[in-house]
Amino acid sequence: MPCEDSASEISITIDKKERLLSYEYEKMTCGKNVGIDKRYQRFCLGKIIDHLSEITFEEAKKACPVENEEDEFLLYLEWKAVGEALREYLGKERSPDSDRYKIAEIIAESDCTILRMIIQPPDNMPEIIPCGETIGH
Repeated sequence: MPCEDSASEISITIDKKERLLSYEYEKMTCGKNVGIDKRYQRFCLGKIIDHLSEITFEEAKKACPVENEEDEFLLYLEWKAVGEALREYLGKERSPDSDRYKIAEIIAESDCTILRMIIQPPDNMPEIIPCGETIGH
């Protein structure tokens, strides 16, 4: 992650039948997409948000197999952001680290609802190494 600020934002669109229509998950400073690709989003599209809020990470990995640890980490970030946003919106119990996840805005349109959540980095972030540099050199 070359950005100095690792805060991110997820914007989720839900239809009137409480199904997920779409979401965008990106870094706040540079707008870079967070996640491995659109596989998890494709898995989530059209599903009832109550069901999506309960999906375990193991279920997410089964639905979206990953090939390496980096992709698994990126899938985890995406799964966690979607789940936390939906659980907060639905008023469900949240995870112990949920204080980093805050809904900033809920917009009710005539045909959909849009949630916007800000995700702060953990307190103990590893050192950020710019792209192209290697550790120890």
